[in-house]
Amino acid sequence: MCLLPCYIVPAMFYSGPAFLALFILNGLKMHNGVSMFNNSEVNIGGSVRVTVHVDTPRVPDSNVDRLIDEVASNAILNAGGRADEVRCYPGTREEVIGKIEKWVDGHSELCHRIIWLSGPAGAGKSAIAQTVAERCKEHGIHSANFFFFRGDGTRNHVQPLVATLVYQLFDYYRPLKAGIAELLVAKPLICKASIAEQFKRLLSYPLQAIQHTLSQPIILIIDGLDECDDERNQEQILVALHALVENDDSPFRVMVASREEHHLKMTFNKFGASVKSLFLNGEYRPQDDIRRFVIAKFDEIRRVHSLAHTLSLRWPTKADIDAITDKSSGQFIYAATVMRYIQYSTASPALSLLTVYGMRPSADHSAYAQLDAVYSHIFSKAHNIWAVRLILCAHFVMESTFAKGDFRNLALLLEYDMDEIKSIFADLAAIIQVADGLHLKLVFYHASLSDYLTDKSRSGIYHVNVGEIASELSLICLKKLHVENSLAVVIWVLIRVEEVTPELSKSLLDVSTRQFNGNFMSKNDWRRLTGTIERFYFEADKALFKSMLRSWVRFAYINDVDTRGCSDALSPSAFRYYKWYQAIERVRFAFRPSR
Repeated sequence: MCLLPCYIVPAMFYSGPAFLALFILNGLKMHNGVSMFNNSEVNIGGSVRVTVHVDTPRVPDSNVDRLIDEVASNAILNAGGRADEVRCYPGTREEVIGKIEKWVDGHSELCHRIIWLSGPAGAGKSAIAQTVAERCKEHGIHSANFFFFRGDGTRNHVQPLVATLVYQLFDYYRPLKAGIAELLVAKPLICKASIAEQFKRLLSYPLQAIQHTLSQPIILIIDGLDECDDERNQEQILVALHALVENDDSPFRVMVASREEHHLKMTFNKFGASVKSLFLNGEYRPQDDIRRFVIAKFDEIRRVHSLAHTLSLRWPTKADIDAITDKSSGQFIYAATVMRYIQYSTASPALSLLTVYGMRPSADHSAYAQLDAVYSHIFSKAHNIWAVRLILCAHFVMESTFAKGDFRNLALLLEYDMDEIKSIFADLAAIIQVADGLHLKLVFYHASLSDYLTDKSRSGIYHVNVGEIASELSLICLKKLHVENSLAVVIWVLIRVEEVTPELSKSLLDVSTRQFNGNFMSKNDWRRLTGTIERFYFEADKALFKSMLRSWVRFAYINDVDTRGCSDALSPSAFRYYKWYQAIERVRFAFRPSR
């Protein structure tokens, strides 16, 4: 029984028409909004007539609220709460977008039910997904989307995914809402079920029930799957999506955009021919699009920046445009970050561009804040960051040599084979590729990655201090000089050492007493070694310098090293010691017993 609200009224209203009217009007609010006077007509007296019409809310809508409570509104296209909203700049990425649009329209040779748009971090996957989703909406294509984002707690996990997709489909299929309401009455906790069960009960079955009303395919767009908080959940989402489309009569087609993570690639591989992979590489001519974007943004800056009047008529130069385009390495994130910084900085755009070049210091490195956040997150996923930093140091060392990145010999000295290196860098596949063609090398998808790694104020704990790590690298290599040409490789590492340690000095002395077979050191290697010995010890420890230099001069005689041209590598003062030790060793070897 539901009681009417109790009101205190003046005595004059205790009887008569006025009191009756008040009684009726307050009787409108009853349980679930139903009044005992619903649709009744009451003659109060005289000419006063009250007709009561109450529109009782439909019970199904209140049940659907349970689903709406699970929706992540920020994950939906053009949601007001999204801070990461990006779209392709007009005129860019048209080739790949055109290919996807043909697939959406069914006018493509791509008959696959799932498209996987992948590529390195910063390649523009989210911008493409956003643009495709917008065009679907503009052209009246029935679609639903979900944009995962690591930095938003409402959409960085699996829970709201299905509810958010279903909610968007209500706009196209009115009967779907009633079906979902009935399901929520029967299974009120369905939104808390496993992801597979949610896809089945909330999407697959309800759409099958109204399939006769469907006039076109339903496109589901899932962006940033790799930003969902758990790898296992990411895999389960893919399995559920595949189950959704695997039947021939399924109305669904799915586009997934993500980085090419190892576990995702394995899951997609299990689906076979039903998946078409589109990898954002040089095939789609990103450099041309990036150049077009950079030129357009510079034009906009010249028009709208508050300090545009400070710019010369020749700014920016073609060299400026080329530099930003080239350093982007085909990935939009660098160009977009740099141009955003120049555009929104309160400083003159010309000064901001100098900051980007590193010619003017930037206290907080805000020019690269967004880019650095991407790099730092990816490195945080590395399971063996010590090995990563060691091998990256080897990469930087060999990049400075004639070998240009072929660090196969150095990797062997570190006792890492190809499979181990690939395993170590598997977590970094979004930004670094291990190439094992003619030469073993690391390929950075972004030229800007080197700047990040070698600048401690930007990379923090992931900083690769080549001078510091080279000392550790040298120690490891000096203890394992069993590989052909290994000593020459070690010398290249020693050149990059900034501060020699007692352990490294001891190891250098130990190696100088050994005898090697074969032509293992060129005269240029010898010049580099003697110059490094002077740099390490001549000023810091003269006694150790003398001991080290004499020991290595003796080494040269024992191993028949070509020592010509050494005078160019040493200062006059150091060279005097060198000539003296050479003379001593020449006499010693002249009188040594013949074998």
